[in-house]
Amino acid sequence: MRKFLRNLQDETRTIILYEAPHHLVKTPEELFKTLGSRKVRICRELTKKHETVYADTLDGALAHLSRHRGAER
Repeated sequence: MRKFLRNLQDETRTIILYEAPHHLVKTPEELFKTLGSRKVRICRELTKKHETVYADTLDGALAHLSRHRGAER
């Protein structure tokens, strides 16, 4: 994963990643370590009645995810 992310360091276009719920803290941590605090959107239940979108920077998203870890299980 780190090698893949290092290849994205200079990417200026939108990057879309799909991740399993059980990796939803680890992957943003790796993104932050490799790419810095870029703008992100974390979306779940896309196209469904309970769709949610969280918009922030990677460091803000990490804080949010840490506070809400397990709250939706």
